[in-house]
Amino acid sequence: VICQVRLSNSLPEGNFYWRVKAYGGGLWGPFSPFKYFTVPPLWGTEIEPNDTSPQYLQHIGLDYYVAAGIQKLGDIDRFSFDAVSGRTYTIELYNLDKVFSTPGSYCSGSTWYQDSGLAIKLFNSSGAQVAWECQAWGPGDVRHIISHTATMTGRYVLQVYPNSTSVIGNYYLRI
Repeated sequence: VICQVRLSNSLPEGNFYWRVKAYGGGLWGPFSPFKYFTVPPLWGTEIEPNDTSPQYLQHIGLDYYVAAGIQKLGDIDRFSFDAVSGRTYTIELYNLDKVFSTPGSYCSGSTWYQDSGLAIKLFNSSGAQVAWECQAWGPGDVRHIISHTATMTGRYVLQVYPNSTSVIGNYYLRI
């Protein structure tokens, strides 16, 4: 029997001990029922200020994530990454602090409709906005998600900010 386990990347940094025990209590082999493994530190941590000059994310992908946050009222987080034409990129914000459920209209600019959560805006290497999402809706702990197929190769810029301008808090980002 081959067993493959993928652990959530929400485990904290550190060393862990994994023990495998066959159902019914008996051990059978040949295999080692004990395994040590290490969770590496975060691939990235947001570096403030990144309101005007985007923080470059050298590593992107499911296993690479950034711990980030809205650190002050009016904070806009900007990140950049290299995209290749024809490839699809999915951007996820997850593990948001509960304070981000406060509604606001910062993303939509509407005076009659308010969104909750954070806003994501994606700009291509020419500076044109190519994707955005204003309302929290994602599955599980992923609260915001957008997907975009790059139409040109180059450095894309991502903006993240709260819909309510009166909140601060933390979130995780992965591309």
